[in-house]
Amino acid sequence: MAFSLVVTCASPGRRPGLFMKSIALMTLSLLLLPAYSGAEEKAQSNMLTLQTCIDKTLVTHPDIKKLHFQVEQKNAVITSNNAANLPQISVSAEYNPIKTFVMPQNGRFLTDDHDAWRAGIGLTQKIYDFGSNKGRIKASEFSKEIAALSLKETKRLLVYQVQTLYDTLLLQKAAMKAREEDIKTTEALYLQAKELVKNGLKTRAD
Repeated sequence: MAFSLVVTCASPGRRPGLFMKSIALMTLSLLLLPAYSGAEEKAQSNMLTLQTCIDKTLVTHPDIKKLHFQVEQKNAVITSNNAANLPQISVSAEYNPIKTFVMPQNGRFLTDDHDAWRAGIGLTQKIYDFGSNKGRIKASEFSKEIAALSLKETKRLLVYQVQTLYDTLLLQKAAMKAREEDIKTTEALYLQAKELVKNGLKTRAD
């Protein structure tokens, strides 16, 4: 960024000291202008937007986390109840390295030692339970809808509260900035009047 300024002026009949002080103040102001602009741009870049505040609130608020957990819990209950209607398969296996078998033969008992194994598979299917599981599924789905509605309404309320607080802070910030500008203007007028009195251009009564 380049900035140049050429000042041509004539000051007949005025005091050289006051004229030089004015030039010095103007030069100092021009030197400080880039630094002030950079600080203002940095402050604006670090400012939180309304959407950022809303997103952070919806992610970190404990009520939202609790309601999200309730919705997930209801989904798990519905999945479990639906699984109860599916076929249940069971598998079993057994192996004995050495097992003695006794077999009767011609009035005597003969023994035979060898390994043994057994494997089995079972299948069970619920045919009818008088509608008890179906009722549990409907109750779980209804509870899930209630939890989802509560989550939605809580989000809307939080968004409204964040927007209200954000607007209030912006108004307060604007009011503070206006007061700061008033103070700066008053101080500048005071310093100007003080300088004029010092150089004899005005009296204290003025």
